Amino acid sequence: MIPAKEKITDILLVTVNFPTMDTNMDGMGIYSVNSTKYLMEETGWKIRAVAFRFSGQEPYEERNGLSIERIDPPAGILHYDELYYPQNFRIAASHLAAAALRAASGMNGKTRAWCHGYETGMASKALDGAGFHVAGVVHYLIAQDLFHRFENADDPLRKGCNDDTLSTAVGGICPAGLRPALIRLLSMGAPALCRLPIPHRLELMYKLEQESLQMKSSRRIVAVSPGFGDTVLRYYPGVRDKISECVAGSPPPSSGSDWPFPLRNDRLRLVMVGRPAPQKGWDYVAEALGRLESGRPDEAARVELAAIGGIGDWGGGFSSRTFQRFLELEKISLAKLGEIPNEEVRRVMSSADALLLPSTFEPFGLVMLEAMASGCMVLSSDCDGPRGVVKSPWGILMPFQNPRERVAALEAGINKLLSLTRAELDERGMAAREAAAGYDWKECARVHAEALRGGRA
Repeated sequence: MIPAKEKITDILLVTVNFPTMDTNMDGMGIYSVNSTKYLMEETGWKIRAVAFRFSGQEPYEERNGLSIERIDPPAGILHYDELYYPQNFRIAASHLAAAALRAASGMNGKTRAWCHGYETGMASKALDGAGFHVAGVVHYLIAQDLFHRFENADDPLRKGCNDDTLSTAVGGICPAGLRPALIRLLSMGAPALCRLPIPHRLELMYKLEQESLQMKSSRRIVAVSPGFGDTVLRYYPGVRDKISECVAGSPPPSSGSDWPFPLRNDRLRLVMVGRPAPQKGWDYVAEALGRLESGRPDEAARVELAAIGGIGDWGGGFSSRTFQRFLELEKISLAKLGEIPNEEVRRVMSSADALLLPSTFEPFGLVMLEAMASGCMVLSSDCDGPRGVVKSPWGILMPFQNPRERVAALEAGINKLLSLTRAELDERGMAAREAAAGYDWKECARVHAEALRGGRA
């Protein structure tokens, strides 16, 4: 158990969505649930979570020192994704802040606030103003998202088909070397700019406002990987003296295995998990597989791809156009599995040879540890989280810094996997499983405990 350095009796956890352990969860939900569980085990603190209520979740739960209060979203917001619509976002953030402040005022003893995600910016400001020590957890960086939208202007694959036309236009005007400075300037000015009637097309300004508030109001900041911590400092250098980094823990191996095609030793079994949004880079995979079909059709016929996740029926705009490219492939065997429970995801991974993680940016990527724990190799872009985890020989990092070279990097990585024998694939999968065992939620909890106490791990 982590030794007590000062008497903290309660923690107020503020987040958008706090799922229960038996529900299907996204990456942030998995992180919040597990970091909470291990923080309580290591410190003995009691935790009260405040979040929005969605999809039939219970309004209140209590067990083993954890209480969860779920508030109804503002009127008109029915689904989780609707929180992020420009017309809803600031209203929802204000609603969450008011609930957090009410909860904090009713807590006894020495209470600290633990705010997960940029969505808690207003809550962080309100709690800090009320005298609470706030530790902010950065899971995703809007500043980084904006940089990669600017970068679409340099990407021949995306320049003419991405939905972010305004961001792409700005990226075409602003030289690459000046883009980080422009984003830092926008981040500093976002709280003032958002008092003006900003068009909904500029929805990232509302999110930058929240991110800026969280950075300023948090007395300690935790980034979810060392590489991501460096990126946070790139856009918010003022948090240098209060930032720490941690790495999530690995899940247990799956209890079984499942694959959507008959198992054959001469096939290369690939899996992708997430959604075909620009950040996830699925369009690069479709293009790389198309090139493989054109140049090496016999090898392409050996590839089986299980695609897990999506936005409804793959959503509209960029997502639907991306998946249409997969449907046009003729040699690749494709299984569209949609959204399935986390345990089923890991069963599919247990039968796969490699996870494809072609993200343009990824703060960490819990799916990477899930794949490794399932005995699955990882073929990933060299973004923040994977850069510190994916190692040879069971992992391959692809150079993704230059948008013009991403498809070629993916094609080379897939060809490398195709060159491996069944015995080599199985051996490297076992090595990935051994590597996953080195990641422990207890160490992650230690970093968060120090941030909540006021120190730096």
